[in-house]
Amino acid sequence: ANVHIIIYQEGDVVTATVTNITPHYKFDGWTGSFSGTDNPLTINLSGNVSIGADIVIDESDPPVDYTITINQPEGGVITVNPPTGPYYDGEIVEFELTPGIGYEFDSWVGVSGSGTSVEVEMSQNLTVSANLILGTFTRNTVHVSTKDQLEDAVENMQPGDSIVLADGTYNEFNETMSNQGGTAEFPVYIIAANQGMAKITGKSNFRFDNCAYINVIGLDIDIDDKNNIFKLTDCNNIRVSRNTISCSNTEEESSKWVEIQGVWGAESTTSHHNRFDHNVFEGKLDAGALFIIGGNSGEDFTTASISKYDRIDHNHFKSIGPRVTNEKETIRVGYSKLSMESSYTTIEYNLFEECDGDPEIISVKSCDN
Repeated sequence: ANVHIIIYQEGDVVTATVTNITPHYKFDGWTGSFSGTDNPLTINLSGNVSIGADIVIDESDPPVDYTITINQPEGGVITVNPPTGPYYDGEIVEFELTPGIGYEFDSWVGVSGSGTSVEVEMSQNLTVSANLILGTFTRNTVHVSTKDQLEDAVENMQPGDSIVLADGTYNEFNETMSNQGGTAEFPVYIIAANQGMAKITGKSNFRFDNCAYINVIGLDIDIDDKNNIFKLTDCNNIRVSRNTISCSNTEEESSKWVEIQGVWGAESTTSHHNRFDHNVFEGKLDAGALFIIGGNSGEDFTTASISKYDRIDHNHFKSIGPRVTNEKETIRVGYSKLSMESSYTTIEYNLFEECDGDPEIISVKSCDN
């Protein structure tokens, strides 16, 4: 939009008129200091004003519209803005490619551009995809002995890294991992040098957003925060194994120690094939389910989906109480709005000792588990 500043005197009578409207569009009302659809508009000036106009599609005589077909590429995801059509002749549409972990952008297919974001003025039907290439990685060991070193190593992790924690205490670890991790051939490890001798304490947590192929192994995790200890959002192939996990905060609040989910309200969930195995979970005293597998459900639940093919196996769950009437299950897979969704979760070979927080130890609110 063009902005013009014009000087008038107090008491002047000014007329504003919208003209030269492009065919297939119409005037839909004034914006700024004024409203309504009078055109022209008469203004009796008594102070500074701002004025603009909404020009919208004439639904009785719209412009030519086109379709956009997205063929999602291997190793990445393309999003479109606006996300849905119709896409009218002359409309500017943005395509953005998010490479998957371990992949790099190479070229667009169906549109032209040299970067991961490209804008196109619509003049025809489009079929859009992209070419990506798998990066070249090596196996690298990073030794850390302080919380700051651990956060730096996590922030800069590359596929193939093994972040090895020396014996000691790592207090207040809070580095959220986003769009990071490894590949099937070059996974990432966050691992104790000696089993159980690297201690994660204080207000610490492990948050993974759109991460893949990260293994957390051999830690002693005893925090005093009410947030999730592990929260996985749209992640795949995250493995948490051979850790001891507890929370020393005994206030009468509610927490979820482990949550695997999608983004609330998103069109789909891309969470799958995560595994928690051979861990000890001990001493959950507040309300809230300990372990939840969820999804992406928004307010209307029209596109609900749930994380798939996760595994919870060979864990020891112990000392969960005291009893509440609801919402203190040891494990919950789904919830009512996801109850008809197939999760394909496997729960096997776990030991439940004094898990008396809820009448349901395992609550299954999804299908095909």
